[in-house]
Amino acid sequence: MSFNNRSNEFYSLNQLDDNTKKIIIDIISGAKSSQSDALIIAQNGKILGAYFSRPHVGSIEAMSVTKSIVSLGIGILYDAKLISLDDPIFRFYPEWKQGEKKFITVQQLLTHTSGIQADPTTKEIYASPDFVQLALAAELSNHPGEMFFYNNKAINLLAGIFKKISGLSMDHFIETTLFKPIGITDFTWMKDSAGNPHGMSGLQIKAEDLLKIGELILNNGIWNGKRIISKEWIQLSMNPEPLSNRIANGIYYMCGLLWWVKTQPTMYFAEGYLGQYLVIIPEKNMVVVRQIHATQNMQKNTFPDFFNLVTQLAA
Repeated sequence: MSFNNRSNEFYSLNQLDDNTKKIIIDIISGAKSSQSDALIIAQNGKILGAYFSRPHVGSIEAMSVTKSIVSLGIGILYDAKLISLDDPIFRFYPEWKQGEKKFITVQQLLTHTSGIQADPTTKEIYASPDFVQLALAAELSNHPGEMFFYNNKAINLLAGIFKKISGLSMDHFIETTLFKPIGITDFTWMKDSAGNPHGMSGLQIKAEDLLKIGELILNNGIWNGKRIISKEWIQLSMNPEPLSNRIANGIYYMCGLLWWVKTQPTMYFAEGYLGQYLVIIPEKNMVVVRQIHATQNMQKNTFPDFFNLVTQLAA
């Protein structure tokens, strides 16, 4: 899957049924009209359709798609038996070995059920010089494991956990153990003033490289015959948290371990602000990526029909 000679628009729809062809054309047409920077649809390791706003679209801020990449990094620690989902967070942050915080587990961080106080927006976080310390100082708004609340603040604790376990910063660990083995070399990772890589967002990456992540998931953690992440972790990641029922545009979905999960048809996806998407459709052996560069005037997803169209593709 090479994009060395990019054209703005590319199709390879031979042998597809007419309905699938129409959906792919509609998705790419929607990408063009919604200021998308990159759109790729692949099946069985081959590109069915792609759109790029210009010949040299570089790395783009993945927003909360970053969280799902961080989850894969945690999976590599899990496979090495360096961390458990049941580990209390105070194992890594001893200052939490008191009060109700001592009951918060790694799994609760990964499923947004930690109970840590957080605001739906990220203003408080970006105003802080140290995202990890901000999360450590937060009070509880719910008992751990009692309620689902999408929690950017809590996710930033994972950056410190990588460092404490591996001795490497989170971005360096993921670069070494995940990105390099699958050929991802062109990326950057935003950090706070204290030098902590953002856990909640901040990964700037190319659409082609997100596609590689999707293919890795489709292949249950194997890349070119080499095991990168265990099948067990992939399955755990896509196991829905019962507290996390959500609905958007009439579509129900749930949260796994920092991955979103939809059933009937089955879809696994990472989603970010303004409509960044990495969607995996296992029953069709298909991956779909959409990226859009944030501008100062952009306040919302410019392609609200994207997920509905991809759901039709999965049906």
